[in-house]
Amino acid sequence: MSVRNLFVRKWSAVFILLIALGNLTFAQNARPTYPKPPEASGSHFPLKKNAQPGDAADARQRWAENQKLLVRGDADRLLQLATQLKQALDNSPAGTVSIGALQKSEDIEKLAKRLRKELHGQ
Repeated sequence: MSVRNLFVRKWSAVFILLIALGNLTFAQNARPTYPKPPEASGSHFPLKKNAQPGDAADARQRWAENQKLLVRGDADRLLQLATQLKQALDNSPAGTVSIGALQKSEDIEKLAKRLRKELHGQ
């Protein structure tokens, strides 16, 4: 064999080895595949084993009524806090604000954000 053939064979073997190692490391870094989650059913309220067909609708209606009562209670509390804040500001001297009024304003802000979030969620 000539020197040229030995040179070509040697470097061909090195090249093939590098390609094989490159593929091996690439395969190790590949992301794993996970199975797809099960498809969601049409209802977010799972039925009991011995439930009647109308039970899911009844559960949704009870949940909606409960949410309505919670929102109404929050709205009433918001009105009460706003009225108390107005009275505190009317009774304070000009240019001053009491610590209680600042706390009420923070409570109003928190309650208003929570109420807005609940209303957007419905």
